[in-house]
Order: sequence, then C-alpha cells, then structure tokens
Amino acid sequence: MERRCHYLGNGPSAITLSYLLSGHLPYWNGCPVSNEYLNLKLEQYVKDSPLIEHDFEFLSDGLEGRSRNPVSLLFDHLLHPNADLGAHSHSKLSWATNPSLIVDHICLGRTAIGGVWSRLKSNEFQTVSLADWMELPNYSMKTFREQRQRSVSVRATYDEVRRYYLHYVKRHRLMKYFRSECQVISMERLLPDGIWSIRGFDYLENRSFQYHCKFVVLATGVSQQLTRPLGIPNENDILSITLTNLPDVENLIIQQKRLTSESLPLLVVGSGLTAMDVILLCQRHSISVLHVFRLSIDDPEFVLNQFSSTIYPEYERLRELIRGSTISDRYQCFPSSEIISIEPNGSTRIRHLRSHRVTDHSISFVARLTGGEFDLSFLRRSSSNSLEIHPFTNQCFEMENVFAIGALAGEKLVRFLQGGAFACASQLWKQMKCK
Repeated sequence: MERRCHYLGNGPSAITLSYLLSGHLPYWNGCPVSNEYLNLKLEQYVKDSPLIEHDFEFLSDGLEGRSRNPVSLLFDHLLHPNADLGAHSHSKLSWATNPSLIVDHICLGRTAIGGVWSRLKSNEFQTVSLADWMELPNYSMKTFREQRQRSVSVRATYDEVRRYYLHYVKRHRLMKYFRSECQVISMERLLPDGIWSIRGFDYLENRSFQYHCKFVVLATGVSQQLTRPLGIPNENDILSITLTNLPDVENLIIQQKRLTSESLPLLVVGSGLTAMDVILLCQRHSISVLHVFRLSIDDPEFVLNQFSSTIYPEYERLRELIRGSTISDRYQCFPSSEIISIEPNGSTRIRHLRSHRVTDHSISFVARLTGGEFDLSFLRRSSSNSLEIHPFTNQCFEMENVFAIGALAGEKLVRFLQGGAFACASQLWKQMKCK
C-alpha cells in the first residue's frame, strides 16, 4: 500500500502532526505577545498569512525558554503565553482549514491511540505539567474537562489525559489515519526509486503489513519497556522479576495481586518521576520498598528538589519521607548507592558509592526505572540510537525525506513537542509543493 507520508508513533506528537496534515492551518490571531521583538515581527511580516508560510528561523530568533528547540519556543510563546510566569493566557493562534493541503498519511502505533498515555489509566496520579500544558492545538483541556463536568484543577489525572488524547482524535475526525497495536519491524530505502518500504505486524488483525511512502516521520517516543540496564552480572536471569514502568507495577499490585503488604520489599531503582510514582503507589497499598539511586538527597538534579510544595503536595510528602523527616517501616532509602547483584531468588546486594559498604537484602521484584531508551532497531543502522536533526525543519540529516519529532528531537514535555510537529508539517507542505 502506498501513501505520501507515514508516522511511526501515535502519541501527542503524531496526533498534533496528523491534525496539521489534515489541512488545519495556524494563524496569528493579532493579539500582541509579551516579547516585543517577536510581536514586531508578527505585525510586520505575518499578519493574515498562515504561520507555516514563514521563516521559522527568523521568527524564533532571540526567544528563550525551557526548550532547546527554537521552533518549540516560538509556538510555545503563541500557544501558552507567559506560561513560565504562571499565566494561563489564551492562545494567540486561530485556525482555518484548507482541504487542498490534506496529506494522505497513516500513524502506526505500538499501543492504542495516545502512545505511552494510552496505558496510564490511573485516577490517583496527576501530571507534573499543569493541565493546560498537556493539551493539543485548537481544543483546550479546560473545555474537555468542563464538558465532562470534571473539576478543573491545576493538574490533570493520568486518565484524564489519556481520555483527552483519544477524544481529540475522534473529535477532529482523525481516526482513519491511525492504526494501533502495530510493531514496525523494518524500514528500508528502495533504490533507485527513493521510496521507503515499511514492514511490520498488526497484532489486532494478526497479520503482517507493508507500506511504501515518500516521507517518513519518526515519532516513536521513548519505550517504556526498554530502560537502561543495571549493568550487573547475569541481568537477563532476573527478567521474570523485573518491571520497567508504572502500569506494570500497578497491574502486579491491583489486578494480579502478586505484590502485597505481605510480600518481600519491592526494589525500586531510579530517582525520576516514574520511580516516585511507583513509591507513592506502594505507600497507598502498604507495600514495602527498598529505594536505590545514585544521586545524593541534596543534589539539585534530584527531581523532588525541583518541585513546589504548594502545587505538588504528594511529592513534598515523599521528599520528607526520603529525607527521613517522616518515619516509615515500609520504606528504606539508599541514596548515593548502586546495585551490584540480584539473584533470581531475590537475593540483592547494594553498595554505597562513597563508603563502598555492601548490604544484603531479599526482594520480591525489582522496578528498574533507570530512564527509557529509544527503540530504533527497525532502521537497521549502527548501534547508535541518536539522530542528527535540523533545528528548523526536524529533518534527519542522514536519511532523505525522514523527519523526527517529540522525544527523538529532545522534547520531554507535551507543551513543547508541538513545535516539532509544526516545523515538520511546514517542511512537508513545502517539499510536496515543489514536486
């Protein structure tokens, strides 16, 4: 089957790009922005023309913020004005539809629509980002929540975000562009045609598939199943007791009931947000935890040292627990430490990085929450998973007509990943117009 464009991924980056390539064009709505230099450029050059017709390098010059991608900063200034100052201002964009710009495409996702968010069904956990930072273009999270008569709190639950992304695709009639539960096996260039061949397997239909396309967009995100190994001997021997994400731990506790208050402790390795959420989950179910991480408690890079206690009270309570301000016989903390061995029977050795003191423990399972890794094995490249990407078009330098957006482009927050989709859509429209 041949299409003009394929995305490998179906998370918020791919959903945003699908919305754009369905012929939806962003315009500056004429309302001033606080950055005087950007405001001047918008007034003099953009006016009533679509933003995608303009030079993103010129428009984004001089902008600063919490992203390293200039186009992400540009659209963040327009979508979330003064967000870093605590403002919840209306978007500076308006939208129009141009059917002549619709690009035939398909989004191939390993999961249900929403990517990693499709698996996060908890109403207990809330997003770190504010609720309106999780929204996609031209449909606010506030509107979605009000239509369901939900309380519009500052942060959204994981389940609200999951439902929002699925509803967004349905609301904007994008379902025909999505194919879920698909594993891409290979992506190869067909010479001399210059066409990309994508092969994979559809688990819903239980059959293999093949597509041919001119353009490919990599929006695969970070695999929850692939986390950095612990680097201990015979690590493959403990895969049966190893978990790598929150949904699997939640399933083990709530559905399978294999991890209970009577179990040996769960070993949690890592100091990121997923590790914190797993510990919070264990606390709610009275499950004992041994928590090992390499940072010191006072390290500014330690994630809990970066949150406001007002907006994130649950993480503040956890920070007090980790610091020892709160006493718990079901939580034991090992900062500045590493795992040196885990046996299949749960025998574990932990070593302090500075004192080199080794302690022995018995565990039931290990939650290896050491940071996700990209899975680009289908590209059949060298061992490196890194991609060199053009900052204003999101094109991959080493592969013709291939783009990368979202986490592959260095974005970790939904708030910023939309800029990559805008850059990608703009370049795709320009290249197709020239052909």
